Amino acid sequence: MLTIGEALSEARKKKDVSLKDAEKEIKIRAKYLEALEQNKFELIPGDAYVKIFIREYAHFLNIDPDTLVLEYREKYESRPQYENLAPINLNEPRRPYAKILFSSFLIILFVAGGFFVWRISAIDGRAEKALIKKDKQPAKTESGKESIEEGDAPRSKELEQVNVAPAEAPKELTVKVKIVGEEGSWIKSEVDGERVFEGTVAPGQVKEWSGKEKIVLIVGNPSGVRIEKNGIKINDMGDATEPVTKVFTP
Repeated sequence: MLTIGEALSEARKKKDVSLKDAEKEIKIRAKYLEALEQNKFELIPGDAYVKIFIREYAHFLNIDPDTLVLEYREKYESRPQYENLAPINLNEPRRPYAKILFSSFLIILFVAGGFFVWRISAIDGRAEKALIKKDKQPAKTESGKESIEEGDAPRSKELEQVNVAPAEAPKELTVKVKIVGEEGSWIKSEVDGERVFEGTVAPGQVKEWSGKEKIVLIVGNPSGVRIEKNGIKINDMGDATEPVTKVFTP
């Protein structure tokens, strides 16, 4: 059975193209394509890029990429660090007394807080009633008759006439990313943790995404596209000849 590199190399030779020709078509540097054909995956920066390059190269050579990616995962991909962690002892003795004490403390705190709020509300209510009663008492004239002077309307009427403008709801922040193909590049885009695009952005092609939390871009050829965040061009793309991962937040 052919290895990953042998399958890619044989397909390229049947298609009668050079590594340089493939580099121009799929925007992946020839040295990385050569590393794939020689099964020297350690020369490529990370498992994610290896799988991306295998998939793009296989598409270009018209062979099944899923079989090659699966073989890479089973034979070459690094194991996640969490697989080497020691198991957690689920039979560790519990301490019921600490849990009971903590629950009792929360109950006492809740009851004390409720009593305090009720007490403050009762005091404020009595004070407001006394104030309204005082405002409603009419003044007396020299003849002993009660009268109400102009402008001495009860305080409750004044409060009813106050127009309170409703508070404006806070505006929800979003981040918007736009990609315009110039020379062309392979792009992978994730919006708020969900993959929304994976493929090549050709020259003149435009892609736009909006997210509430973050947008993650993996760009195979940064110099082949123009990237804008919220209408502002992003110039800091690092080494223009290397794949770049960018995270955009509101």
